[in-house]
Amino acid sequence: MKRNNITIRSFLPWLLFLLALTARLLPGARTIDDSYITFRYARNILAGQGFVYNPGQTVLGTTTPLYTFVMVVLGSVTGGVDAPFPLLSMGFNALADALTCILLWQIGKKLKEELAGAAAAFVWAVAPYSVTFAIGGLETSLYVLLLTAAFYAFLSHRATPSALFASLALVTRP
Repeated sequence: MKRNNITIRSFLPWLLFLLALTARLLPGARTIDDSYITFRYARNILAGQGFVYNPGQTVLGTTTPLYTFVMVVLGSVTGGVDAPFPLLSMGFNALADALTCILLWQIGKKLKEELAGAAAAFVWAVAPYSVTFAIGGLETSLYVLLLTAAFYAFLSHRATPSALFASLALVTRP
């Protein structure tokens, strides 16, 4: 009996990870209008126009600077200005949410409530709003991952990584 319990526990994080990925990749990208603002900034950076919405007008109009730079990095290796940003954001968000599930499970373990952590991870993996934001191309998945990582690092008594993740969350969604 104990052997089966160990086996289930060893596969649990992978199952949660795969569930989150599947819940986001199965419906495909359903990009919403706000995401295209970030994609336009990324395209302009890749085109050498700078961090601008309209070339020649240096006005900050994005609410998610770090996520814009993530799209720039991903775009630079997948087509430059012609990169498939809706697909890139969906894939990146699916991965971020899957990693969040692992962290939620780890937080439960750290608090000696592994089942509660697994339940939280399951809920995050399939929650309609978390899936909607992820496939919509928004920065929510990165933001939640960074906040969750900051909390996990805090629980692990690792102040510097905790501060770093919290700071990155601020740059993701000021």
